[in-house]
Amino acid sequence: DNNPTGMLGATWYMSQQDLKSLFNDLQPLNEEILIRSTQLYDRPIQASYSFQDDKLVQVIASFKNEVKSIEELSDTFYVIQKLLSSDYGEMPEPIMNDIIPPINERWTDQEIVVSTKKMGRTTLVHRIMIKDNSAGEQVYMYLSKE
Repeated sequence: DNNPTGMLGATWYMSQQDLKSLFNDLQPLNEEILIRSTQLYDRPIQASYSFQDDKLVQVIASFKNEVKSIEELSDTFYVIQKLLSSDYGEMPEPIMNDIIPPINERWTDQEIVVSTKKMGRTTLVHRIMIKDNSAGEQVYMYLSKE
C-alpha cells in the first residue's frame, strides 16, 4: 500500500477519543499529544500521537535505545531501514549529516542520519538524532495538507 493510512494502530484524522478507545494506556503529554509505550519491530518504543484540531496528523516511534555509541545506533538503523523497506517499499538512501561535535560536553540537537520517503500525502521519516544531549532513533509518519 503506497499511501499509508496511519501508523502504530492509529488512523489519520481519528480523534483523541477514538484513539483512547483503542488503547487504554495512553498518557497525555499535552493537549495535542498522547503517548504510550509499545513495540515496533520487536523493539520497545515510546509512541507519540500528535493531533491538530483533534485530528491525528503525526505518529512518532522513538526507540528506547540502550545505546553505547553512534556506531551501534547505525547498525540498528540499517536493521530498521530494511524492515521499513519491506513494509513500505524501498526506503531512500539515508543522508548522513556532518556531526556537530559537543561544545563544553553538550551536544547540539541535530539530525545525524535521515531517510525520508513520500507516499502520497503521508511522509515516512527514519532518523538518528541527538536531542537533549542523547542520541536516539525515530521512525515517524505525518500527513501533509496536500
